Amino acid sequence: MKPGTGIRPAAMALLREKTRDHHRRLDSHPRLRCLLSSELSRSRYADALYALYPAQRQVELLLAQCFRSQALDCETPPLLHGYIAQDLRQLNLEPQPIVLAQSEPRTRAELLGVLYVVEGSKLGAKHIHRSLAQRCPEWPLKFYAASAQASDVAWQRFSRLAEQELILESQQQEAVKGAIDTFELYHEALTWTETAPGYSASDTEVPITSE
Repeated sequence: MKPGTGIRPAAMALLREKTRDHHRRLDSHPRLRCLLSSELSRSRYADALYALYPAQRQVELLLAQCFRSQALDCETPPLLHGYIAQDLRQLNLEPQPIVLAQSEPRTRAELLGVLYVVEGSKLGAKHIHRSLAQRCPEWPLKFYAASAQASDVAWQRFSRLAEQELILESQQQEAVKGAIDTFELYHEALTWTETAPGYSASDTEVPITSE
């Protein structure tokens, strides 16, 4: 930080550093980690989507609401949770819009912190989609396909916006709070139920490598 100015450079680098542990905790959740496993079964895939849906829906609707009231110099992120619902219905599951505890961002900086997680998750979705499309192309993959398609350009646009807007140390701290709260919301959603209805946590379906 520049002495006496309260200004800290490289907002994106700071966001990565301050949220790293929360990001890793989310990525290592069994419901997400299994998506890249060669032992992934169709039921565990359905279970992951079922658990992901509430947070994806809630965060996207919150962002849409905030974008209507905040004049941010970027496009409102597309609503992708509908693709999860479509995938789930093809898997014979009905998505459940469970309401999770979440505070509306109080500042533009906090809103950018939420957006950091949403846009960053699309980069991970691109990797997941590539893996799933190679190993189980017959499964419903609309959500991951749509997320992957939106990833690179949106991330670059967001990165430029964050560096332009998150100049003061106080703004960066607010953005970090918004990002951490969002990581924790997704983690809560992935944990809120042990398994999707109709599936056993110890299912013994044939893994995708053998289907």
